[in-house]
Amino acid sequence: MPALEKTDIAWKDVESYQSKNMIEYILREIDTDQAGAERLFHELKKFLYICHKYHQKDPEKKFAPSKIVDEAWHCFVLFTPEYSCFCRKVLQRPFIIGHVPTIGQWASRNGTALYQDTLEHLKMEFGSYDPEYWPTPERNGAVKSCSSCHGCNGGSGDCTAPN
Repeated sequence: MPALEKTDIAWKDVESYQSKNMIEYILREIDTDQAGAERLFHELKKFLYICHKYHQKDPEKKFAPSKIVDEAWHCFVLFTPEYSCFCRKVLQRPFIIGHVPTIGQWASRNGTALYQDTLEHLKMEFGSYDPEYWPTPERNGAVKSCSSCHGCNGGSGDCTAPN
């Protein structure tokens, strides 16, 4: 597996990434309106940005999304070529940010502690976080199905990020 090169990606570059496909799919799969779908995709990009940024500093660093951001992440992963392009072209990674469920070897992870750490990093990076998309751990409930991001999964081939 290729080593992750250290890259200083500016949030503005991640924030400016747009995907009509993702917004349409979020609208179809998640109970929200157009503005809500756009905000949710924005929050997902924040999550993926901190996953990337802090994994470069510490390859063992993991984060956990809120339940609603996790649903959006599932939507993005289903658009595998677009998700791969986002990770490789926008985040300038040699591979995608992996996403695994909390089962098997990952079952022992404390999803609530990872989630609390995610909230702290969102606040540190962005000054605050939107409680509609990032509720308190008590309101978010136990993070059971998908508790963390991983920076170690592969991806290859050429791609063109969509407009």
